[in-house]
Amino acid sequence: MSAHGVFFIAIARVEDGVIVARWVHSKDTAEKNSYVTTVSNLTTNKSFATRAVPNKRFCLLSSGFSVNFIADDERFAFVVLTEKNYPERVVFKLIAELQTEFDAFRDEAGRCAENKLSKKMYDIFDDLGSRYDDPTKIDKVAKAQRSVDKASAQLEKNIENLEELHISTNELSRNAGDLLDESHTLKETSAEYHQRMKCRKYKITAAIAGAVVALIAVIVIPIAVKFAARRRQLRFLRG
Repeated sequence: MSAHGVFFIAIARVEDGVIVARWVHSKDTAEKNSYVTTVSNLTTNKSFATRAVPNKRFCLLSSGFSVNFIADDERFAFVVLTEKNYPERVVFKLIAELQTEFDAFRDEAGRCAENKLSKKMYDIFDDLGSRYDDPTKIDKVAKAQRSVDKASAQLEKNIENLEELHISTNELSRNAGDLLDESHTLKETSAEYHQRMKCRKYKITAAIAGAVVALIAVIVIPIAVKFAARRRQLRFLRG
């Protein structure tokens, strides 16, 4: 689908549905044929001649674009295909200019064959299609609306970012809570470890003290016994 705002412009006779002049913005053949088929199906429909009430505006949504048209008192239909969100007031402003420019071709258009006036009206179509392609360059309201749309889109993006930040913050809080729990567990585990090490130190100290006492006993007791026996011997010798 074309990236333009104005896709296709055509003028058709209401009575027989013949498109006497047409213009397409895109150079793509398939896209051009799609537009021609859409408008041709519209103007050749059996009910078109009765429904195309003079000076009544019509806006129909089709697949991928909007079909806008109006018929005049001389039974010519002016059709413009635009993007779906193209402002209605702007497209009918384009059609009003087209109707004025068409005055010089009305006589020939009433009797000519299909597509006969496309080349003769090409410059008119191309000028209108190019100038009205961006509605904000024509209509201040459309320009303001585009600014509002951009601001709304940015606001939605900011809200999405805030929601993502909220999620990230919650996750960070959970992680911090988990880390705090782990630190408490580590603190408790560390305290238990220090308590065990303290008890172990006491046990080792007591064991060392016991060993020292036992060693002293092993050394001192034999010496004391030997010393006592020697004293008894001396007493015995002295009589």
